Amino acid sequence: MSGVEVVPLQGLTPDKITIRRNVIHNNDFGNIFIDTSANYGIRPPYNLQYNSGLITGKHAIPNAIIDIYSANRYELSASAYFRIGTTTTDANGNFSYSTNLNVEAISVTATDFLGNTSGFARINIITDVENEEQIPKEFSLSQNYPNPFNPTTKISWQSPVGSRQTLKIYDVIGNEVATLVDEYRDAGRYEVEFDASGLSSGVYFYKLTLGSFTETKKMLILK
Repeated sequence: MSGVEVVPLQGLTPDKITIRRNVIHNNDFGNIFIDTSANYGIRPPYNLQYNSGLITGKHAIPNAIIDIYSANRYELSASAYFRIGTTTTDANGNFSYSTNLNVEAISVTATDFLGNTSGFARINIITDVENEEQIPKEFSLSQNYPNPFNPTTKISWQSPVGSRQTLKIYDVIGNEVATLVDEYRDAGRYEVEFDASGLSSGVYFYKLTLGSFTETKKMLILK
């Protein structure tokens, strides 16, 4: 198509979202920025929270640029994001930003001093009723069920904040034998099924890490 160039949206790979340059040629409102710098593994911000218009979070890099976007609660595509502002992390990696906009969800990216930009971290804005019903008040890791088991069991947990979450399985001498979860997730309750078909009978441990929270529990495979 003549006059059309496809470029990747900053922070996402081309197979995730594309923007046709002629659509944003004038970019009168300054909401979309085209940057050719690469993403060298900068992680997204974490511990995102929203309270009465105040957006807070953390990033490992001090003085990082934090770009903040409003988003449609049910639309995950970055094409639905609208940039509402920018702030920076302090010396400890904390950041905050106030807005009086009525938003359904917030997405943020981090950019270091070299121009490397992370992917998006996202938090849905929960109403008071939803908050009471859906957002846990504390961290917890439940005992797997059934236990003992063969060959599958379910592991559930909850987190009151959004963060990078990992759930890993270890044998009795500390060798990692499986990774069930390793990604950013919003605050909420989660459950995964673990299939131990490839493991022998015995005692194993599953370890959950939610930001700075860590808990380990024991389970037993009987074949």
